[in-house]
Amino acid sequence: RAAKDVDAVEAETKRVVVAAAAETAFSKTALADLRSFYETELLKVKEHAKRAQNASEKRIEAVLDENATLRSMLASRMTLEAAEEMKTELAARLDECAAAAEASSAETRR
Repeated sequence: RAAKDVDAVEAETKRVVVAAAAETAFSKTALADLRSFYETELLKVKEHAKRAQNASEKRIEAVLDENATLRSMLASRMTLEAAEEMKTELAARLDECAAAAEASSAETRR
């Protein structure tokens, strides 16, 4: 009977070892698949983040360029006071020209 018990224990031990080896192999395969999946997903996320960062940098660059252009345009615009002064000067010159033309016409008529 002891030999039967030893054989039974050996058979059970062998069955447990084989089952454990199969379960370990299955777990390793499953973990390798999960790792592969998450590495692929991580690459996708990193690529998306890089594209988003590049797009953001381009947008920031475009906004800075637009801002510089607008500042340049504003800096080159004439102030209202300068425009009024120029208008007054042009009106005075126009009056001078009209007076000179009138004087010239009067001189010609004499």
